[in-house]
Amino acid sequence: MVQRPLFMALVFLFLAGPHSLEAENRQKIYPVDSEIYRALRSLSISQGLALPSTAGPWSEDELLLMLDRIDAAALSGGEQEAYDFAEAGLLPKNRNVIFNATTSLEAKGHTNPDDFTSNDQYLRHINETRPFVALDWDFFLTDHAYAFIEIPLTAQLNYMPQGSGDRLPQSSMIGSHVFGFNAPFFAGSSDFDFNFPYRTFAAFGGKGWSVQAGRERLSWGPGETGNYMIGSQVHYHNALRTAWYNDTLKYTYIISNFVHPQEYFDSQDGGYDTVRGAVESIRGLKLFIAHRLEWRTFGGRLGLALSEAIMYQSKDSHISFDVFFPTMLVHNLYRGENQNSLLTLEADFAFARRWNLYTQIGIDELAVPWAEETSSEDNAAKPNQAALMLGVKTEQSLASGMVYASFEASYTSPYLYLEDLIDGTNGDSFVVANRYHDGAGPLTFPEEFLGYRWGGDALVFNLQGGYRKFGSWNVEGRIMVMAHGTFDKWTAWKEIYASEIAFLTNRHRGDNYMDENADRRDAISYTTAFSLFGSYFLQTGLERTGLELYGQADVVWVIYPKNIKASPPATDVQLTLGVSYFF
Repeated sequence: MVQRPLFMALVFLFLAGPHSLEAENRQKIYPVDSEIYRALRSLSISQGLALPSTAGPWSEDELLLMLDRIDAAALSGGEQEAYDFAEAGLLPKNRNVIFNATTSLEAKGHTNPDDFTSNDQYLRHINETRPFVALDWDFFLTDHAYAFIEIPLTAQLNYMPQGSGDRLPQSSMIGSHVFGFNAPFFAGSSDFDFNFPYRTFAAFGGKGWSVQAGRERLSWGPGETGNYMIGSQVHYHNALRTAWYNDTLKYTYIISNFVHPQEYFDSQDGGYDTVRGAVESIRGLKLFIAHRLEWRTFGGRLGLALSEAIMYQSKDSHISFDVFFPTMLVHNLYRGENQNSLLTLEADFAFARRWNLYTQIGIDELAVPWAEETSSEDNAAKPNQAALMLGVKTEQSLASGMVYASFEASYTSPYLYLEDLIDGTNGDSFVVANRYHDGAGPLTFPEEFLGYRWGGDALVFNLQGGYRKFGSWNVEGRIMVMAHGTFDKWTAWKEIYASEIAFLTNRHRGDNYMDENADRRDAISYTTAFSLFGSYFLQTGLERTGLELYGQADVVWVIYPKNIKASPPATDVQLTLGVSYFF
């Protein structure tokens, strides 16, 4: 598991040779947290253009198209600095192989290890944890082919503490630990992450198109607190992704494979066993299949996106070929025992220079009034499953950097992402799990929402702003207020009556796959979080070699934790400090 990716990387290294490419290869893939994309988004807002494509990752060819939309003659101050940063980062590489190494020492700590014990309760997402050592190879194999592999040597992100008795995997970086480090030797050899690589793929393409296959993070949408169809919090997708684009239109199609719930779901006692032996066979099929059309109009000031997806699940790995047709309206592929569909509509409008208004609508299931009546106590029906987001972003040039701010409000209905109990599992829900392998041998299966990070049954308000000098330093503050009902990712789906329809739930109805005492939940939980983040990069050589210091502080206050009215308020101060050196 460890040696194979490294061996493949070395084979690529020797085959590629030291000579330069004869032509430009523009197929390098930039991740969803790319600072170059962030600069292009900032410039688009500042110049009164719609957001560049919000379906990441992106090829270098696509980022160059975004750069071409910017009016370079109208730039000044921080805009010019952002443009120069993006332009320099997208210069032709003219090499077959590029090797980069980074070492980071990151420490985390928090003050309340009794009440804040899960990944979801830590504001700085675990995906943002930097590996202790990262060894990266970019391979420009021909003018149209590209490959990438990252070998991280670090402490594992998810594992089950021995003897803890917890049913959920924990991380040595958060949870019941007061302090944690990304270096595995602080926690012993059993804390070494054997699940890498998390970013490794091959890609090929040309002018206006790209195909990518491998492990990668994905994100669809403009949200700051998350996105409804594909959220960037999923640590990796095993995915095939293709994108076709020009200055007006972009079409994206993906197939992503996840673990079938029967691998960790015990149908006899109705609970989850999130740890099992590594020698057990892989069972079942769970595929996320989605396509997305984005287009720009109204002089480039209005951006629209329509996305459609199914979660296809089969206990015996049976699948019908027509679910792969990229032009099919997958909502018409109704197979109640095998698939669940999701639709999102997004729009953003640059109503003035430096200002962008955006919205995102998600529809998982809507009851049809004449077919699924909910007005009578005698008629049970499928509950509505929908979501709505409204937000505004601004970018302002100041000195040699950019001042930015955003306000966002998001509502997700209680049953969003949940689906029927099928084949002794939690059904075709948009809750997914990847396999993680720890140093002791077993596999773990931490679950998370595929879409919005905070799931359904939530009302979230987020205000944030900061200052960024691209490639140098930034500082950002955030205030988030969230009301969350009693439903979570393990709430069992059920038909409901009209009297049970709620904006947010203040009591848990029905079963819960993880919590046998879910019926104790009798209150909406209220979370208020204050966050401050900063980073500073000191360049010591060419091509971005140097030292970076970064840190984040979060103060989290929860009223009615665990949705129990009798629970006293809980407070946690969460700190992250890190230093990285880029060779």
